[in-house]
Amino acid sequence: SGIPTGTVQFVIDGSNFGSPVALSGGLATSSSVSTLTAGAHTVSATYNGDTNDSGSPGALTGGQLVDQAPAITSAHNATFTLGTLNSFTVTTSGFPTTNNIVEAGGLPSGVSFTYNNNGTGTLNGTPTIVGTFNITFTATNGINPAAVQNFTLTTSGPLISLTPTSFNFGTVDLNFYLYPAFVTVKNIGTSTINFSNVSLTLGAGTKGDDFTLINFCPATLAAGKTCYISVIFFAGNVGTVSATLNVADNSPGSPQHVSLSAIVINPLAKVNPGSLNFGTIKVGHSSMQNVTLTNPGTAALTITSIGVTGANAHDFVQSNACPS
Repeated sequence: SGIPTGTVQFVIDGSNFGSPVALSGGLATSSSVSTLTAGAHTVSATYNGDTNDSGSPGALTGGQLVDQAPAITSAHNATFTLGTLNSFTVTTSGFPTTNNIVEAGGLPSGVSFTYNNNGTGTLNGTPTIVGTFNITFTATNGINPAAVQNFTLTTSGPLISLTPTSFNFGTVDLNFYLYPAFVTVKNIGTSTINFSNVSLTLGAGTKGDDFTLINFCPATLAAGKTCYISVIFFAGNVGTVSATLNVADNSPGSPQHVSLSAIVINPLAKVNPGSLNFGTIKVGHSSMQNVTLTNPGTAALTITSIGVTGANAHDFVQSNACPS
């Protein structure tokens, strides 16, 4: 009877926590629990008894919970390769487990961030542009303060630029050659482009000799460098003709394409007769002869002018009923 004396041994997670503590006024207080790691701990105590009271064990209902604000434990930067599926895991610590991670800032196209509902998040995707992207991760678990990390995502690799991406040779008379169209090829990425093939795919109704490819690009193109591909057009086939320039390489979006097109027409100017002889004419007299202009072609003939030239052009006068 009376106020018990004696000692109490505290036990945390199955191990003695410090030395036995003497009762004072019937109470025993453990040493500081500030050294406990974050999380849930089982706590019990054993009373060793005294001359009047026998010893007995006891347990703390619910144990001891040690809260800890979240912290982001993963690296603060990563590098993704263009044209390749990349992944980076954002990890956190704290108790309770982080219940949300939010990303803020602009990510490159093709890359996204997902919270995994388990204290981690994932940056994942196939980037299509080169650059450095400064973003922020914020992790929360209900314990302040929230964890904030400044993160740098760098994208690198080869990246090709073709200019122009389409070329129209316009309307061309049959059997005419046109000067080559040049396509500028530039590596706007950070590593070497390796070309595997440069080719032409012909459109419906297009003949093999309508478009001629001349490739001035080397097998590899270093970052920042430029080369050229030319296409010569020969109007050998009446109608709408087309082709596609294909560039196969190790950059995203390969093969890249440039569309080519033209319209070939066939107007023909034919005169009959091909020459005129007025014979002998007295001074002050005149003579008239007719010339017939026909178009045996397959497209309308546009007449821009009709005239007489030559050393004695002033001796001849023409008039016509041809449409303009």
